[in-house]
Amino acid sequence: IIACGSHTAQGVFNMLAEDNIANYSDMPFRFKSAPANGGYASNVLIRDCAIANCDQAFVFTTSYSDPNSASSSEGADVPAEFYDIDVYNVTADTVDDNTIMVYADVDPVSNPQKPWHTHHNLYFQDVTFDNVSNAGSLTGCENSVFYDVTVNSFKGGSKAEWSDIKYCSGLQFVYSDQD
Repeated sequence: IIACGSHTAQGVFNMLAEDNIANYSDMPFRFKSAPANGGYASNVLIRDCAIANCDQAFVFTTSYSDPNSASSSEGADVPAEFYDIDVYNVTADTVDDNTIMVYADVDPVSNPQKPWHTHHNLYFQDVTFDNVSNAGSLTGCENSVFYDVTVNSFKGGSKAEWSDIKYCSGLQFVYSDQD
């Protein structure tokens, strides 16, 4: 549905993806950049979509690499960031890897020379996953809200909804059916 980035050194903004149905797409909502490419995606609205049979449903990463790429560019001054992205009313059935994967290529402990950057101001509301292998993972995610993001069933039994969270701040996980 959306593949945004990789060799986008400037930015992509003001996008709308709505009323989409995708089946057998590896990563239906994919925002990506290589560490040296920079760029951004912002002001994105994704709503009223249904996906099934994918590897990862939502991906935001700055560790993208394409060994078959013929393009080259000078290194960016700052790493890419994905921000001000809103997701409403999406259902996903049969996700083989992560449901939501946010990965800013940072590790202030073992690799402090990497420039700090985050993906931030992400808002997910009423997103439902069924029949998934793994839950979501967040690395370098800030000021983001996950409102009624639920996993109804895991392949092979019950697991935690969020498998890995590190180098994050300002996260809110809200469930409307809880007091």
